[in-house]
Amino acid sequence: MAPTPSPSEAELTALRLRLAEAERAVAAAREEAAHSLRDYETRMRLAMEASLAIAFEWDVRRDRVRRIQSVEKALPETEGDTLEGVASVVHVDDRARFRADVQAALDSADGVYHAEYRIVRPGGDVGWLSESGRVEFDAEHRPLRLVGISHDITHRRRAEAALRESEERFRTLAT
Repeated sequence: MAPTPSPSEAELTALRLRLAEAERAVAAAREEAAHSLRDYETRMRLAMEASLAIAFEWDVRRDRVRRIQSVEKALPETEGDTLEGVASVVHVDDRARFRADVQAALDSADGVYHAEYRIVRPGGDVGWLSESGRVEFDAEHRPLRLVGISHDITHRRRAEAALRESEERFRTLAT
């Protein structure tokens, strides 16, 4: 077999130029991707602020919770970014149901999650959250993460309670 001829200096220069051009294209694509990600995150934060909601993601395997909250924080600070840290701010009477709702989503075929529960804010004020989400599973149907959104429904729950009380007073007066 004949030896492969060495590339000429002109061929090496042309290859170096093409390599440098490709490196510039990769760097530009990375910068564009980073810019797009920053824009997306900004839009997400603005949407969260406008909706007074909380987007959440729980990495099941690592037990790490990540939240994006609106300006008015509906959820108090938690003891660590774990599911149990989140459960620590759930009203004590609702914790078992909260955990059961999360477990039901993890165990279900479709991964649908929905829960309504009370939280205790610093100072003892009680609020209500309504959550909806979905579990993402791997190929063997093991849960990877739970992603969803929480809405502060405290005002609605208080209005419902006031309406019930008013109706009860009316019934009492009518009898």
